[in-house]
Amino acid sequence: MTMSPVTVVLVEDHALVRQAFRHLRESDPRIRVLAEGGTGLESE
Repeated sequence: MTMSPVTVVLVEDHALVRQAFRHLRESDPRIRVLAEGGTGLESE
């Protein structure tokens, strides 16, 4: 059984940490990063 990936919005105010999280998430086919930003408002 194939499952659809989980879609997430990545929010972290430190750009370097956000890039590291994104890299980790993109290496896992079960997780899809829909958007990212430094604040919740930026991520809309």
